[in-house]
Amino acid sequence: MIEHKNQDGKILLSISLLVSNRLDTIRKCMESIRPILERIPSELIAVDTVESGKSDGSIDVVREYTEKIVPFTWCGDFAAARNAGLEMAQGEWFMYIDDDEWLEDPSPIIDFFETGIYKHYNYAVYTVRNYTDPEGSRWADTLQGRLFPIHKDTRFVGKIHEMVLLEEPVYKLPCYAHHYGYVFRTQADKEKHIQRNLELLLGEYREDKGNCRIAAHLIQEYEGSGRFEESLHVIQESCAVSLQGAASKFWHFLKLHEVLDYICLKDFARAYESGAAYLQGKHLLMGAQVGVHCLMMEVCEITGRLDESMHHLESYLELAEEITKRQDLVMLTVLDISQFWDETNRKKAYARGVNVAYRLGNLERAVYYVRKIDWREKELLVLEGTVDNTFHLFEKLFFEPWMTEVMEAILERGFARGGIDDVLATMEPHSLERRRILQILASCHNHGVQVSGYRAEYAVLAGDTALMCQALQELADNPEGNLLMLSVNTLQYLYEAEINGREYVEKVPFYRWHFCVGQWSQGKTLQEKRKECFLWRGMMPAEPLYILDMEAALLEEEALACVAEGRGFHEMHQSLLKMAGKFHEVYTQIYHPDTFVKEGKFTILPPEAQFAEKYLYGAGCLEQGDEKGFVISVKEAGMCCQALGETCKVLLEKYRDEQNQKNKENDDAKAELAILIQMLKGKAERLWESGREEEAIVIIKQILQVQPDAVLAEKYHL
Repeated sequence: MIEHKNQDGKILLSISLLVSNRLDTIRKCMESIRPILERIPSELIAVDTVESGKSDGSIDVVREYTEKIVPFTWCGDFAAARNAGLEMAQGEWFMYIDDDEWLEDPSPIIDFFETGIYKHYNYAVYTVRNYTDPEGSRWADTLQGRLFPIHKDTRFVGKIHEMVLLEEPVYKLPCYAHHYGYVFRTQADKEKHIQRNLELLLGEYREDKGNCRIAAHLIQEYEGSGRFEESLHVIQESCAVSLQGAASKFWHFLKLHEVLDYICLKDFARAYESGAAYLQGKHLLMGAQVGVHCLMMEVCEITGRLDESMHHLESYLELAEEITKRQDLVMLTVLDISQFWDETNRKKAYARGVNVAYRLGNLERAVYYVRKIDWREKELLVLEGTVDNTFHLFEKLFFEPWMTEVMEAILERGFARGGIDDVLATMEPHSLERRRILQILASCHNHGVQVSGYRAEYAVLAGDTALMCQALQELADNPEGNLLMLSVNTLQYLYEAEINGREYVEKVPFYRWHFCVGQWSQGKTLQEKRKECFLWRGMMPAEPLYILDMEAALLEEEALACVAEGRGFHEMHQSLLKMAGKFHEVYTQIYHPDTFVKEGKFTILPPEAQFAEKYLYGAGCLEQGDEKGFVISVKEAGMCCQALGETCKVLLEKYRDEQNQKNKENDDAKAELAILIQMLKGKAERLWESGREEEAIVIIKQILQVQPDAVLAEKYHL
């Protein structure tokens, strides 16, 4: 049990906790308030809202810290449950917390009481960080009044979103509590939770439409569930009964949320009209004024009022800075609106500042906001277009060292994947804008494949051989590096600068080079690849295997092109034969000769090598007139290498077509010859019968030379 009292036995602080079966978080909650219980004269009161016999063990954890446990039969009334703990409290001040919350650092609360600051305030607030996903990567911060002095008439009100009506002055504690109460296992659980809240609030609202607390929470629930038209209806009804107008803090809250709801409904004309009308009024509540400026900078950007957007943005940042520093900030007594000037919204404002200033052509201001963004922050928050506009901004500026830090952060977070390529693709290859972007990229310490490629490209533009060698070294050393990603212009530079490519290529294992060749063969034209093969061969004549691999891939693509272009059998066969020869040349340098001839070892060869051997054998069969052997070998070759299987099928179809055509031509020729011979026989017979025997014999001899015929020869005594 943990309890700390003054020497006179008085308790300064009563901490009350609602227990509702949250075994996953109850221990964190208890440990987070332990330092307060140990340092401040205090007590812990647990209100057990779980039906008897249905506890998950949470209450047993609580008993390790306190014996003051109040059984409470749940009746759907949060205020009643809070009041059960309040009625038992003996302290001067009261603090309440839930079992799904825990304080990140309780020391500001301890200091609040130990230093006596509490004596000068009517209540204190701290931030509750409401997470919206189980991983805790997304949240919304709200200020909540969780500590206040106990008076005779102090009571919680409200069946849901319960609160104690408090008066200023208020003290803002620099601490926050984690809260996972708005994280739901399923969408159905979330909708059930929202529906429960709405039913409770609507019941109270119908009974008392003038109650600003109920109306404010109902508006919040409608907004949270995306029902903005219904929220606007409540706002309009509440404005009608809020007779005090601008003198009422609640009226300011309503006008702020009116602008918000119009934005959510994408009715930007009404949002602009409502926000502009509010800001033209007098006696504005500072918190609401900050909120409306926050919303108006977005509305004005969307509607093309860029100058106004910048005005609202800078007014917002100025007021947000002021209100954050003030401990005596004016709070709304019904619902916190501090989220409008929290860190998240200020970060969004910086990002919007980049977008708006760039669109206005105010480069100086755009640079200011780029540098206000903490690009290294763990949870970096930028808006759509911010990164692209930052790239475009860099196009127009001379290089400065701070740009490197920004670019490195962008690269590390993956924002630039595709984005830089898209931006660079719009620029002329040798333009000043492209050179400026490449210079920043080249200055980055990031050794990723993408950056190394840009570093090499900038080295060409700058004529910097040392930088080029650095880029080549990075690509060779990086397991994901690909020297073949270098452009033709870069390779031309290497070739002309007589840089020894072998120094870098020999550091790349052949299996990785072969994989890169596969990628290389997919992304460039045949003409580009032919030129690159030529340049690589010129840079590393002593590494034929690597070049042969490239040339084999090139020949493979040329063979496939033969199919696509509908070329004949002879062209396709010659192309495949050259490719098979090149594959054979590559793989005979890698594998032992026995692998190609010994039974059982052939199948361990890569598919390309198996293809080559089968195809070369088939080509030999064709030369020797073994048509059947050729067909069988080509079929087997296609089965060995799936990538070339379809090509082999097409080749055999063309071969059969060609053979069929030849056979048809032969048959036609034979038929014509038979007709001619028959005609000549008839002529010879007529000559013989007319006594012109010598002339007839000449014709018969000609026939016999073409078509030997013993019967015919005997007839004419030959």
